[in-house]
Formats: sequence, C-alpha cells, structure tokens
Amino acid sequence: MTSMPHSRAACHAMNALLQTRRVAYEEVAESLEAMMLSVGLNGPALLSDSALALWSTASQMRAAYNPGGTTQADYENMLGWVINKWNPSKLSGSNGFALWSFIPV
Repeated sequence: MTSMPHSRAACHAMNALLQTRRVAYEEVAESLEAMMLSVGLNGPALLSDSALALWSTASQMRAAYNPGGTTQADYENMLGWVINKWNPSKLSGSNGFALWSFIPV
C-alpha cells in the first residue's frame, strides 16, 4: 500500500478481503496494527476512496475485536495522515469542476 501506483488497488483489495471475511481479521491484525501506529511510514501512499474505506473497515474491525483498544491517539494518527495526504489542487480537473462534485453524497 505504500507504493503510489499500487496504493488504491491494494487498499481496495484488502478492504474487500476484510469485508467479505475471505481473510480473518486475526490473520492481519498485526499488520493493520503496525499500519495504524505508524501510518506515515506504513499507511497508504495516496488519499483515495479505497484508502478511506480501508481505514474505516480496519478501525471498525479493530474496535469489534478489541473493545477499548482504539484510542484517541489512533484517530489522531489517521487524521494526521489525511491532512498530510490532502492536496486539493489534484482534485480539480482541467475544466474547473472538482471531482467531489460528481460524487453522490
């Protein structure tokens, strides 16, 4: 997930595997813990829909398997990652329309 060309696809694949229970959370818990604790080094390379979906799934599963294990610092790490990866200039197309204007809310 740290490779820019493969980040979005890797996040999507991991998220799909977790959500469909093809891979048990227990099998990847250690890797996800490491990713959450050092998100700047081990987190997804790009801010994308699939990266945010993976963060959501991973944090929900972590909370389900380890109630009370997710701390405020974990959420601060994730928010710091989003702020670090956020680049609004890359979200607007050449026609002046922002990409998020096409995403249904």
